[in-house]
Amino acid sequence: MKLKTYIYSLLALVASVFVASCAEDEPVTMFDEIQVSSSTIAFPATGGSVTIDVKAAGEWQVANVPEWVTFTTDDDNSQVTFTAGATTESHDETIKEAITCGGKAVMMRFMQITEKMEVPISTCAEVIAGTDGNTYRIKGTVTGIANTTYGNMYVNDGTGEVYVYGTLDAKGNEKNFLSWGIEVGDIVDVEGPRTTYGSTIELVNVTVNSIEKSLIVADSTYVDGVNSNELPLEGGLVEVFLTNKGNGLNIDIPEDAKEWLTVEGIAMSGASSKVSLRAKANEGGDRATTLVFSTTAGGKDYTAQVELTQKGAILDVTIAEFLALADDAQGKYRLNGVITSVANTTYGNIYICDATDTVYVYGVLTPDGQNKQWESLGVNEGDIITIVGERTAYKGTPQVGNAVYESHKTVETLTVAEFLDKPADSETYYYLTGVITEPAIEGNKMDLETYGNFDIVDETGAVYIYGLLTGYKGERKMFSTLGVGLGDKIRLMTVRAEYKGNAQGSNAFFMGKVEE
Repeated sequence: MKLKTYIYSLLALVASVFVASCAEDEPVTMFDEIQVSSSTIAFPATGGSVTIDVKAAGEWQVANVPEWVTFTTDDDNSQVTFTAGATTESHDETIKEAITCGGKAVMMRFMQITEKMEVPISTCAEVIAGTDGNTYRIKGTVTGIANTTYGNMYVNDGTGEVYVYGTLDAKGNEKNFLSWGIEVGDIVDVEGPRTTYGSTIELVNVTVNSIEKSLIVADSTYVDGVNSNELPLEGGLVEVFLTNKGNGLNIDIPEDAKEWLTVEGIAMSGASSKVSLRAKANEGGDRATTLVFSTTAGGKDYTAQVELTQKGAILDVTIAEFLALADDAQGKYRLNGVITSVANTTYGNIYICDATDTVYVYGVLTPDGQNKQWESLGVNEGDIITIVGERTAYKGTPQVGNAVYESHKTVETLTVAEFLDKPADSETYYYLTGVITEPAIEGNKMDLETYGNFDIVDETGAVYIYGLLTGYKGERKMFSTLGVGLGDKIRLMTVRAEYKGNAQGSNAFFMGKVEE
């Protein structure tokens, strides 16, 4: 049998004990000289420890505890931990002078109950303001389900919203959430221990006390006559069919979707309703919204939700343009860049750059969406890669998330002689490193002010470069901005081309100056 302990708010405990104390002329639980975060200490039948905070104006001490309880204090004397062993016998003792300071004493109640006890319902606001480790019971509407295996969901009672991280089934087992049949809009009564993960306040592995099914249910959704929740790029007609046993029907469209999604009509017959909406064509990236349908009965609100998605155009952007997007930017973006480093060879965490900037890509998926398959793509540092991903951020730093591989170009590093031996090919790039010199072949003009026409020379030979861009996807006619000139050693990427029978590098772009 699972133990359920009473959880009292601090003020309620203070008030109840204060009344009893005054009636019998006994000491109260709180003074300016000393305060405790909880004056009721409840242990499970299996035993355990409970830690409370102690704030005191001077030296304080634990004066008395029940004989079945032990205690320890922390190093800075701001907390005390009470511990009890397992028991088959219930205990419930009130100690009038449990903790003392400056002649004042705090009254405390120590409980260890073996039989089942009911936990009073707290509001979500009280849970949010509560203490980790305490067990709370809440009753509210399920506004979202994040995981249908573990039973992660959001519960809102009008005073606030609490995240439930894990829901036990009727036998106390994990990962069986679907056995409850809980849906968005249902009213649930659940209880469990409070914890804080990052900035999220959670009730963990809750026990379900009751479920009140919503009086409104979204039965099906059709897009242009097809059972689907996904809209095409060109938009279309959305029809949502509902069973509504409440009074009235209200449709809430989020503000950011009202520009492209409007209600065309509502048809109601008995408990059956149909809501028709019109979606506009999508000229941007992928987008999504959640429609909330609500009704009332007996003073209670009931809701149902329908999620809609719409495919959008994939926007081609430079890395600088991608980094400038808002953190909450929606849609898919196509990026082309040179891989400057591979941070993880399993997931494909990489850095890519173009002429405008550098960005971190948090993992690259295969075209069919598989992760941890980076090595199967045959992509290496220095290659040119094309990916489609989303704008995300980590600790405030923009990055590419959910990136999908589209294509890549392998870039081999060659000497000038090896480059000259390659056939002309406008698609295959090579890395060359050499010194900028005047053209050796008559008719090849040198231009170091605008286009960047010159010979690049290494120990194996010389080849003419017909213009140099500022970087990958960079600008032409900007050679003078690169800060290099005759005699400088540089690295560039180029394709093998020919003009009037002479080999040359074309569509070349600057990869940096090489210091001797």
